[in-house]
Amino acid sequence: MYLAPDESRIARAGELIILPAGVRHKVDVTAPRELRRWAHINYFILGRLELFSLLTIPPVIPKRCGEAVGDAIQAWLASMSHLNHNPVELNARRNEFGFKVLGLLAPFCPLKAGMLAIISQVRRIQPVIEYIHQHYHQPIKRDDLARIACLSTAQFHCLFKQGTGLTPMDFVRQARMRHAQKLLITTGDPAKSIAGQCGYADEFLFSKTFKRCCGFSPRQYRSSVHELRAEQLFSSSPGSLRKA
Repeated sequence: MYLAPDESRIARAGELIILPAGVRHKVDVTAPRELRRWAHINYFILGRLELFSLLTIPPVIPKRCGEAVGDAIQAWLASMSHLNHNPVELNARRNEFGFKVLGLLAPFCPLKAGMLAIISQVRRIQPVIEYIHQHYHQPIKRDDLARIACLSTAQFHCLFKQGTGLTPMDFVRQARMRHAQKLLITTGDPAKSIAGQCGYADEFLFSKTFKRCCGFSPRQYRSSVHELRAEQLFSSSPGSLRKA
């Protein structure tokens, strides 16, 4: 697997690679035949702060854990076929699956040094993070976010970067791009409409920013997801890809 800009990782049979959300990557298949299982999962604490940004993620998770996570993914996909589109049951099963995977990964992904102290500081910017996620479509300025946190601009910038690993405006941009990805996958809205819902009045600027962050144009991203779903649908095992 190749990660931007030039990092590579090798996972052997049964091992697992964890990719933080938004990381561009390419997978090369080296075995004559290969079965891969994957899942897209987000974990948040304090409302909107990504849990994995606070953890030390090893390059490769050992086989005993990787196989257990693969089995959990397969069991989750199998259970989906028995659900009757009941939203309560669906959310309960989704949460059950998410916490099971987190429990398997937890022993291999300890908190980064000093994170407990930073988490307590992050509580001060939690209203800011909520505000960002509720106002994708509106102009957002760093000074306005600092006022919400009741801090000077310099104090806010420093505290925010300590807690999230990103500057406030980089966090805003990343949040908007992830929202755009969700809309491209779950709706048929045109790119111009999605741009507006993510705070971009200029569709060209939105597409340029999306491609820089995600590696695809919005149209290419939507098309690639649809193609992947079609390949998954016709693979020999639901939720798995078999490469010949």
